[in-house]
Amino acid sequence: MATATPTGNGKTDGPSAAELDEQIRQLRTDITELAHTMRGMGDAKARDFKKRARGKAEEISAGAEDALTALTDQLEEIERQVGRKVRKNPFAALGIAAGVGFLVAMLARR
Repeated sequence: MATATPTGNGKTDGPSAAELDEQIRQLRTDITELAHTMRGMGDAKARDFKKRARGKAEEISAGAEDALTALTDQLEEIERQVGRKVRKNPFAALGIAAGVGFLVAMLARR
């Protein structure tokens, strides 16, 4: 740090030009180090955010796969139930199919 030197009249002179140059050089060095530190912190935060985002994406993907599996299982169960009812009562199934076909044809005409 710069020190003031007393003059003959009891007052102190400010720092010399060499001392000011040294302080400016030190400030530049400190600012450069601070910039490197901040860049490192930013990089670390970015890596952390990427890691967390990747984890969330994997979590969501696994949840979607589980939901798709559950939906597929439900549809297969419905298909089995419909198949059993059709085998148990084929004429009712035929009548229902004809009725649904008639309704679809009516709606398609409009």
